[in-house]
Amino acid sequence: NHTESNSNSAQSQEGEDMCEIISAMRRDLNNVSLQTQSLHSLWVLSWEHENANAIGRVGGIPPILDAMRAHPTAMTLHSNGIAALQNLAGIDYNRTIITDSDGVNLIVATMGQFLDEQSIQLSGCTALANLSNGSVEHKSKVAENGGILAMMRAVDSHRGDESVLRAAYQALRKLGFNPGS
Repeated sequence: NHTESNSNSAQSQEGEDMCEIISAMRRDLNNVSLQTQSLHSLWVLSWEHENANAIGRVGGIPPILDAMRAHPTAMTLHSNGIAALQNLAGIDYNRTIITDSDGVNLIVATMGQFLDEQSIQLSGCTALANLSNGSVEHKSKVAENGGILAMMRAVDSHRGDESVLRAAYQALRKLGFNPGS
C-alpha cells in the first residue's frame, strides 16, 4: 500500500496547489504575469479528468474568465485560459458554469481578437465542441452567442491547419450542422 499512499499524497498536493493557484488569481487580478502562469498551471492540471472536475467544483472557472476579461490583449494569457476552458468544458458541471458565466461570449471574443493565433483557434473550437457535447441549452448558448461564426472564421483563417479544421468540424457536427447536405 506504499504506492496507494504516494498516490493519495500526490492527489492531495495537486488539490492544495489548485486551491493556492485559484486563491492567488483572486487576490491579484491585475498581475498579468501571475494570471498567465496560473492559467497555464490550471490548463496542465485540467488534462486529468478528476482535476478538471475539481477545478470546477472549487470555483476555479470564474477566476479564469475574470483573468481573461481583465486582460483582453494579453495573447499568452488568453491562449492559456482558452486551453484550460477547452479541458474544463469536458465536464458537464463545468459546461453549466461556463455557459451561465457568459463564457461562450468570452471564448468567441478571444477567437475574434486573436484570429491569427492557431493555438487559440484550435482551443476555442475544441472548447465550443466540448460545450456542445452537453444539453440542448449548452448547444443553444454556443449557437446564439456566435460560436458557429467564430468556428467558420477559424476555418477560413486556418484552411491549411488540419487540427483547427477537425476541431471546428467536430463542434459543428455536435451542433447539428452537416456540411455534406
